[in-house]
Amino acid sequence: MASLRLVKVSKSYGNVRAIKKIDLQVKDGELMVLLGPTGAGKTTTLRSVAGLEHPEEGEIYIDEIKVNDLSPADRDVAFVFQNYSLYPRYTVFDNMASPLRAHGIAKDEIEKVVRKTSDILHITHLLQRKPEHLSGGEMQRVALGRALVREPKVFLMDEPLTNLDAKLREEMRAQIKRLQKDIKATFFYATPDQAEALSMADRIAVLRDGEIQQIDSSSKIYNHPVNMFVASFLGSPGINFISCGYKKGGILDVGPGIFNVTLSPSQREEVERKVVQPQLVFGIRPEDILVNKENYSDWINSEVDVVELMGSWNVLSLKIKDCFVKARVPADFEVEMGDKVKVKFNISKIHLFDSSTEKAIF
Repeated sequence: MASLRLVKVSKSYGNVRAIKKIDLQVKDGELMVLLGPTGAGKTTTLRSVAGLEHPEEGEIYIDEIKVNDLSPADRDVAFVFQNYSLYPRYTVFDNMASPLRAHGIAKDEIEKVVRKTSDILHITHLLQRKPEHLSGGEMQRVALGRALVREPKVFLMDEPLTNLDAKLREEMRAQIKRLQKDIKATFFYATPDQAEALSMADRIAVLRDGEIQQIDSSSKIYNHPVNMFVASFLGSPGINFISCGYKKGGILDVGPGIFNVTLSPSQREEVERKVVQPQLVFGIRPEDILVNKENYSDWINSEVDVVELMGSWNVLSLKIKDCFVKARVPADFEVEMGDKVKVKFNISKIHLFDSSTEKAIF
């Protein structure tokens, strides 16, 4: 396997810049997830690495060898597509064997490699079937198998689970992560699904409008987003954003005029060191809002507007004066629409952003 490095890579289609000066490094044996919405530039980035697109500027290195001028066949990468791209008239065995045959590998060796790979993916019993007789999950494993038999330097995976139902996506996420760790392969995996990214990645690169916003571990991206876009793109339900102002003494005037939040000394220091704009944005994730039926005097009054039952937990839409926030509560916390409850924010988990730049203050 090998490392992958992109240096100031840009690609345009006419007047549209699909990716803009991307700097990114995937370590040898790492599962890096490229996360972003539709149209962010994920597929263009992967196709540039594969040699299917030719960037106007920048350099691409695989195992520290510059590959810009190499053909796709000479880059030694495997591409797994969203639509599987299986040969409909071939059996599973022949689909998996096709890249080995193209490289002139001996028949006995092909048999050995395909059998070994099919055992890893638990599809040995499917080898004589054709794609029309496979489920979506089975076709996805065959597509993976066809990539795996080559033992390429880098695996490129472009939204491979998009066409599967929710339950199968969950199963395949775990299978792909386990497989990647077992074979110690380098995976560069693109998806618009934040649940896939958080559950699978060693590191996540968040992409927006062709530009990298943040690269870090799942936990750091989730807990310490660099801007409002990153904060909003990860998390379910999504983060709550409310306009606010800052008062001397470390007080956030949220709303403004709806409720106050007293910052910790370290948070107050960050605000007073960085803030130049009077208008800020207060952010709090639903799981960091505490909700109680008791009449605690130092908690904030609110009213239950909507209850969403999610199984093991529920989502409450809460009205605080003219402001609405979503809170995540245990399934056994029983309330109904119109009930009065008290809320409190986990101060150590709040986020604050500059409203003009949308960059995080903390």
